[in-house]
Amino acid sequence: MASKDDNNHKDNWISLNRSTIHTNELDQALSESWKRSKIALNGDEHCRAISPEKHIWEEIINTNTDLKHAAKVVIAQVFPMVKDYIDIIILTDTTGVIMEIAGQSEILIPLEKEVSLLEGYNFSEVTVGTTALGLAIIDHKPHKVNGTEHFCRALRNFTTSAMPIVDDTDTIIGYLCFFQSDDTPRKNPMETLETTTLFIQKQFELDESSNLIDSLLEGSKELIVCDKGFVVRRVTYSAETMLKIKATDLLFKDIRDFFNDIDFRRILGKNLGTSYSEHLFSFQGNHTKVFLSISPIIIHDFKTVGYMISMRHDEFNEENANTINSNYLFHFEDIITNNPKMLKTIDYARRMATTSCSILLEGESGTGKELFAQSIHNASNRAMGPFVAINCASLPKELVESELFGYEKGTFTGALTKGKKGKFEIADKGTIFLDEVGELPLETQSKLLRFLDNSLITRIGSEAEKKVDVRVIAATNRSLTEIVEQGYFRADLFYRLNVISITLPSLNERADDIEHLVSHFVKKMNKENGIQKSVNSEFTDAMKRAVWKGNVRELQNAVARAYYYSDGNVLGVEDLPQKMELAPATSIFQADVGIRPIKDIEREAILASIAEAGGNIPEAARKLKMSKSTIYRKIEKYGIKINELKND
Repeated sequence: MASKDDNNHKDNWISLNRSTIHTNELDQALSESWKRSKIALNGDEHCRAISPEKHIWEEIINTNTDLKHAAKVVIAQVFPMVKDYIDIIILTDTTGVIMEIAGQSEILIPLEKEVSLLEGYNFSEVTVGTTALGLAIIDHKPHKVNGTEHFCRALRNFTTSAMPIVDDTDTIIGYLCFFQSDDTPRKNPMETLETTTLFIQKQFELDESSNLIDSLLEGSKELIVCDKGFVVRRVTYSAETMLKIKATDLLFKDIRDFFNDIDFRRILGKNLGTSYSEHLFSFQGNHTKVFLSISPIIIHDFKTVGYMISMRHDEFNEENANTINSNYLFHFEDIITNNPKMLKTIDYARRMATTSCSILLEGESGTGKELFAQSIHNASNRAMGPFVAINCASLPKELVESELFGYEKGTFTGALTKGKKGKFEIADKGTIFLDEVGELPLETQSKLLRFLDNSLITRIGSEAEKKVDVRVIAATNRSLTEIVEQGYFRADLFYRLNVISITLPSLNERADDIEHLVSHFVKKMNKENGIQKSVNSEFTDAMKRAVWKGNVRELQNAVARAYYYSDGNVLGVEDLPQKMELAPATSIFQADVGIRPIKDIEREAILASIAEAGGNIPEAARKLKMSKSTIYRKIEKYGIKINELKND
């Protein structure tokens, strides 16, 4: 039976077709869309999508190869998880031509027949009238259109929701659209739509960086490259030889299945990376002791898109299995500094480590809060106990409590049959590090406060309390005082965590350490790679002049990228990270303003490459290690006149 709201929509639709538009009742965007649809389709409510000419369709596919691949990968993973409340997912180009589609066959097939909901067909407003996709294409914003709000009669039993997909420059490169039938269980699709769109954008960035990774791996040693989900994407020949496997044994598999003694998320924490430590690689009953380090692969404004594992090895046998040392934690002695303010901070933290009090670490992102937390743990009487790190912001709200405090068997669907220990139980007799503690939900904050009061925890699904001996170190890059005032963080919990407060200076406050840090990072990579490289004075001066918003983490990443990009043994300004994505070489400095904006350098590099290629755009793209679609987007973005270049 139609609801009252559906009947109201229907009445409004009838009024519109009679040219009596009730603007107070109808959304203005819908009203305008209905007007356009009626004109474009001559009032025909039995409309169908239209297929473009063959050469246009081929051009669409060639231009959007990376986007289509990224979406296909993500949709294949997402659709099985959401098919209970999302019936159809489509990807379109910027004009509304469908490039990828997934759906429930019993719902998709009728729409294929009725409205030509098919790959290669234009599903925009000009062909099928008002839909969420059509509105999104018109005003470049997310939209949801319900039932009888659709112009096309065949779509009036559906809700459509659509959202733009953007690249790293915030340029719209396509659209994602969900369909929900009236018979599907009701659930607001917008959050799932936003998450899926974000996943596609991340996968698109990873695909675009593929050439960069390939060039990095050329001639390199024992390396494994994983995506952000720890799925293996690249294995060098040297790594195959060292591990006595074939690349196909690892490709597209979860690397965590082969290194069972590593908690990857805990090691990487906030993407600072790890130094070499010993771990066990296991494959089909064979074991190899591996000395490895892990580094994040960061592109586009320091977004992490994957991880690189660099390895060394010794032969391993069962007799010395217990000698494997998995202690990768930092000590205060590992902190590179000569800065008086930083030295004073270290001295204070070292003294506070010997107490049993909770500690709150405050500082900008990348200042080394987890490094300090590990050092405090190692300087305390808990050093022989576990150190458990957890990023509170990375946990879904509904899983925070079970992750921290555990759950009993049968508590919820998908729970382990034996139940599961929470992080506090795992950290018993040791230290728990709660990074980004300000992101904890209020209901979880009350449980944390109770633990700090009496050291008792209660698993979900149990009434029994358990006493655990855990020291809490919390960290935040936000002002907890402001969050308390805003009502998002409990004042009583703040006071319990803030017994001892340590504020870490930003890298810009300790700029005199930059030269020492650059030297340290280069020496470390020399040792890891068995080669000798150094930096010249211009490179060091450039590092000193930069503004490091990402602090030490950003500096380390910049040095690492320059190190692996450099062809020679001496790193210069031409090897800076920006140069990796921009060829031919362009000076990134101006005497009056320091480092030049990346967009200026990129535009000049594109102009120079097109000129060098004699106006041949595909050849220029090859020189820049860009895809054809990427270079055309950037040409449009920067207003480059191709014809003028060819005439020159």
